[in-house]
Amino acid sequence: MAAVHRSPAQPHVAFVAFPFGTHAAPLFALARAIAAAAPGAALSFLSTARSLASLPQADGLGNIRLVPIADGTPESSAAPPPASEQAKIGMFLAAMPGSLRALAPVIHGRPSVSLRPFPHRSPPRHHWGRRTSHRP
Repeated sequence: MAAVHRSPAQPHVAFVAFPFGTHAAPLFALARAIAAAAPGAALSFLSTARSLASLPQADGLGNIRLVPIADGTPESSAAPPPASEQAKIGMFLAAMPGSLRALAPVIHGRPSVSLRPFPHRSPPRHHWGRRTSHRP
């Protein structure tokens, strides 16, 4: 994979999509909207090769680069992949930190870079998840 050469001032956004279920498609739609609104920014969309292959790519990707990441299954293993979706998810999650560290220089086009997660809030608590106290 070739390194992207960009100026230090050029903003870069990396999206990491969970490759199971339909999680990648809505995030990809957001990435496309941001890419259209910020044509001077570089965007990287990371997910497994299988997940990336399922995304719509009409009219090119412009300033979005698709970056495949490991799905967690050992490449050199002769064993068949796990049949259980839960096992596949577990393997992917276990491989994710190493995949991101290995790809950081490739994504950013320079040898040393720090990844900063986008600030987020904890998921909302639903009424059925709250503890309630029934005091007289």
